[in-house]
Amino acid sequence: MSDRVLTDAKKRCLFSFGVCIVFFLIVGYIFPVQFTINDDVVQMYIFAGYYSGTPHYFTPHTSMFFGLIINGLYHILPLLPMYTIFLVGVMFISCWIIVFCVLETANQHMTPFSIAVSLSVFFLTVFALPAIISIQYTLVAGLAAAASLALAIIYSPSEHRIFYPILIIGMLILSYIVREDVLYPAAVLMGTVIIYKIVKSRKIKRDMLVLSLLPIITVCLIASLVVVEAVVENTPFYHELNEYKQESYAFMDYNMGSVTAAELGLSEHELAVIRGFCYLTENIGVEFFAKANEIAESKSLKYFSRREFIFAAYRLFRVYASSYIYLLHLLTFYIIFSSHYLDPQKSKSHRIIGYHNLNGLFAGAILLVIHALMGYLCLAGRFPWRVFYVCIILIVPFMVMSLCAIIARYADNKKITHVIIVTLAFTTLLSITWYDFKGATESKERNSYNVEIIESYARIHPNNIYIYDNSVMSQYLPAPFKIYREKPPLNLMFWGGWNAFTPTWYSQLEANGLESLDFRSFTKENVFLMTKDPSSYHTRAFTSYVEEYFGEAERYFRIVDGIYGKGAYIFILKYDYWVDDGDE
Repeated sequence: MSDRVLTDAKKRCLFSFGVCIVFFLIVGYIFPVQFTINDDVVQMYIFAGYYSGTPHYFTPHTSMFFGLIINGLYHILPLLPMYTIFLVGVMFISCWIIVFCVLETANQHMTPFSIAVSLSVFFLTVFALPAIISIQYTLVAGLAAAASLALAIIYSPSEHRIFYPILIIGMLILSYIVREDVLYPAAVLMGTVIIYKIVKSRKIKRDMLVLSLLPIITVCLIASLVVVEAVVENTPFYHELNEYKQESYAFMDYNMGSVTAAELGLSEHELAVIRGFCYLTENIGVEFFAKANEIAESKSLKYFSRREFIFAAYRLFRVYASSYIYLLHLLTFYIIFSSHYLDPQKSKSHRIIGYHNLNGLFAGAILLVIHALMGYLCLAGRFPWRVFYVCIILIVPFMVMSLCAIIARYADNKKITHVIIVTLAFTTLLSITWYDFKGATESKERNSYNVEIIESYARIHPNNIYIYDNSVMSQYLPAPFKIYREKPPLNLMFWGGWNAFTPTWYSQLEANGLESLDFRSFTKENVFLMTKDPSSYHTRAFTSYVEEYFGEAERYFRIVDGIYGKGAYIFILKYDYWVDDGDE
């Protein structure tokens, strides 16, 4: 039965589908699935129209087409969490493809069925599980790109049907739509694999032609998406918004610590407000951030100075050494490409690193260098830091499929086969023990409860506007599969963040009768600040900054109410005149 599963392509497809279905059901039942960061919450609220009452497709981090897809899903089923369902669906398809590719590799190299299944479960548990239980759209995009890469590895034009290249291109484009930055490392690795396969297929002209068309078609399709998006957003508003996004992200993510308040012409209090409350003061704008970035980069050649190179290399080492997953990945790198998988020789008599494997080893060395370079560029500031983790996810199919090919050489020895299966099972169980079930469950319940009480409080006071700061935003993480029978209240806003100045942000301002949202908004009678710590450094800096601006020392934030949450007491503050009760 097991041999029939591996030798029949349809059965391999159905079996891998079944494995992923069972795995996802078990994970959904046992593990507390939640959002990793609030970026996904903000995007979900924008796409669903929860912020302004009107769904919109635009977010700074994703393609316009991602927003349009989610918008369409919410129009069809408005009560369901379609954002989460879509991301989980992409993860499922990606895992299905990768498991299928592992079984395909096992079939090509006559790897025992038991080891192929063990490697599949190993991949799902050690590498896919973190992305499933902590939903984050960047990791989802990384899994989609990894699935495309896995298919490209096993694809042979003379052996496989047209469905394979369609799926390779489709998954890569899907990863681009979900998170555009993922395309950078994915394109480099995919290009390396395609070039290597073209060189290998140089004696078969038809295969060379088909393989050459893959990157050409992919580039043309992505370029067409970029052109359409550029045409739709070819307005002064979007030009200014995109310029603001680039300059502000560069400052907040990389250059903020390199400049002083005096160099920027600000007071220390105003700079503290920019850092702590995500930008919104009177001086914020494209010109301000462009000037700040110019000052920071003139003080240091950020990407190529020796000091920055050493610092980025140190951070790269810290990331690898701080997690067992990354350490495991690094230690097994010599196995990944020394396998004759990339340069297959069917004879099992060849050594792991032998004459026939030098081509594969050389290709592996090239990819290792590319991977390290991508990691450095991410950590040095050229690419978003989360792209580095995507670089690791992209390498995972290589590792698992190459292990599958190498182990095939020892399939005749049952003792070695049993040891390998036990080792994989032990590693799989070990990875689960690292997961903090209790802490994750408590975190999910706490965050979901706090979101509920915050939104309930805003509904009870519909005439007031509540602006929450970073301390509240960090816990504003609703359950991913929450069914919204009632939309969140429109009178709840985050002060700043990357949602600022977007169409959704302006729509929510208009719905609340505000022309803008900055420190002056708090002087209105119905505008309040939500915070977990009214005595924090940033709140005190904000008060001092407003005093400097207005020249009124008698105004301050006073506590007018509070909300009891789980693990947090959320204060409702009003910026008002000082009242001395003793003199009345």
